[in-house]
Amino acid sequence: KTAYEIYQCDWSSDVCSSDLYPSARDLSQSGKWVGSDGNFYLFGGFGKDNAGTFGQMNDLWKYEPANGKWTYISGSKTLTTSGTYGTQGTGSTANTPGGRTGAMVWADASGFLWLFGGEIVDGGGGYGNDVWKFEIATSKWTWVKGNNGTNQGATYGTLGTAAAGNIPGARTGGSAVTDSSGKFWLFGGMGMDSNTTLGYLNDVWMFDTATSNWTWKGGSNLKNQEDATSGVSGTQGIGSTGNKIGGRDGAALWIDSSGVLWFSGGWGYADRANDANGFRRDLWKLDPSSGQWTFLSGSPTETTVPVMGTLGVAAAVNNPGGRMGSDYITDSSGNIWMFGGYGANIYDNQDSHNDLWKFTVSTGRWTWMSGASLGSGDPGVCGTKGTAAAGNVPGARNSHAMAYDKTGGNIWVFGGQGGSCNNSWGRLNDIWKYNIASGLWTWMGGGGTAVDSNGVYGTQGTGTATTMPGGRDSAVMAIDSSGVLWIFGGYGPDSVGNTEVQNDLWKFDPATGYFNWVKGASTVGQN
Repeated sequence: KTAYEIYQCDWSSDVCSSDLYPSARDLSQSGKWVGSDGNFYLFGGFGKDNAGTFGQMNDLWKYEPANGKWTYISGSKTLTTSGTYGTQGTGSTANTPGGRTGAMVWADASGFLWLFGGEIVDGGGGYGNDVWKFEIATSKWTWVKGNNGTNQGATYGTLGTAAAGNIPGARTGGSAVTDSSGKFWLFGGMGMDSNTTLGYLNDVWMFDTATSNWTWKGGSNLKNQEDATSGVSGTQGIGSTGNKIGGRDGAALWIDSSGVLWFSGGWGYADRANDANGFRRDLWKLDPSSGQWTFLSGSPTETTVPVMGTLGVAAAVNNPGGRMGSDYITDSSGNIWMFGGYGANIYDNQDSHNDLWKFTVSTGRWTWMSGASLGSGDPGVCGTKGTAAAGNVPGARNSHAMAYDKTGGNIWVFGGQGGSCNNSWGRLNDIWKYNIASGLWTWMGGGGTAVDSNGVYGTQGTGTATTMPGGRDSAVMAIDSSGVLWIFGGYGPDSVGNTEVQNDLWKFDPATGYFNWVKGASTVGQN
């Protein structure tokens, strides 16, 4: 039948019903929103079209948790699709962004989904700086700002002053966040500077959805900037307009209740010409009201080695080190928790980690809370399933998923690429709970010792003691108001052992300890 449509049939009654769902794809490269209507929206990314071909996509989907249904809204069912821009500022159901990966996205409270840039297929391929909005009520895309081509340079204007002509350079891999008033903040990435030259960027921009104007708020208008910090133009912990963060992509970015922006890690430049680029382990903040940058912790001259300190004790010198593939949550007190990832250990050797860290925003200090200090691909200690114990700890891993339970004060970790509890290495399907109050880990489900396990799907909609997803990395996970965890997609083996990207949706109920296959296919590579 139509593309993306799968028919489920009850052969005993000869009744068939259609069930639509997105193709398998790399979710780390897709646009993902929770709309003002409470539904989940998914756009594009790198995946398979309806003909089974991999590439950059531009399809938009809606998932309604209330009824468990996917709706295909717009975009093409085939790859390498250029955008239909229409008239700038005018919405139309015929408009659509081109296929892309790595776009920066946000949602507002007025029923719009917003999208900026990424690596796009338009014009033969390159980076974009186009701004789009999708109106949920009318299903119309509007090209709001930016160019309809690729690899456009930036127009910075005057620092701190909004103007209709301002526009960031085309880029991918930037970091994005929204503030309490709905304004969108953009930092860095790999892209074009004011001279239309490609490199790592350290610029900070603010986009006002009410006026559709950009304001350059900080950083340089040139690529590949190195840090200027202690001993150059400032002192660690002291803000200055002369300080600057190094150019980078893939950094963590968040905003606190007072509107201060915080930056950590990524891949980019340090402050030594011979340091070139690498994983960063520095922590910075920018106060937009004063324009002052503050270097807080880590090292502006090193890109790797962690400083563990004493377990459970915060210190100014503590730092997790540069790494990738870790994940973060924010707790009810506004503190940041980070687990695992791949990067340098204390001996400057690259490996996966199982350490858990807390960053206390009020003091600007890191605390090593759990896990091994060596960071040498350490195995897990499962203990008894469902029972917390001081010796329990997940194995080292990267590309896992995390979620935070506000009611119980628990941090949840699922899967990833790493080590099991018998020191086997591969894709994991274990699920763990860390209780912040007690400081204890509990292995809650999945395979504790197995890696690269096939999924055991059972009957769709029915959870049992044996049903569970296969081992996988790069899945996404969220928790609902009843404490049930939802897991979608990732890369790993299916029900028969074929390994590829997945589009299955699972839920895990901590009360029963059961995984329940909710939606999607039990075999990989779905169109």
